[in-house]
Amino acid sequence: MTSHAQTDALLLELATSIVEPAGLYLETITVRPAGRRLLVQVVVDSDGPLDLDLVARISRELDFELEEQNILGERGFTLEVT
Repeated sequence: MTSHAQTDALLLELATSIVEPAGLYLETITVRPAGRRLLVQVVVDSDGPLDLDLVARISRELDFELEEQNILGERGFTLEVT
């Protein structure tokens, strides 16, 4: 079982590896309980206007990798990328 700090580090590494190549900046990642699930909030920014299609693509990629790598364990989660 991974510790909270290890999970946070893995999340940061994963999100950075997806967000930065897309030309965006990773502002914050917040994980908190939301009922039986976790709420994972990822805030991104850019130097110019944000392309919502790009944000949606990042959200899909991040969601896929979170599931694939099982970073959050068996607990369900809701992902918000804004």
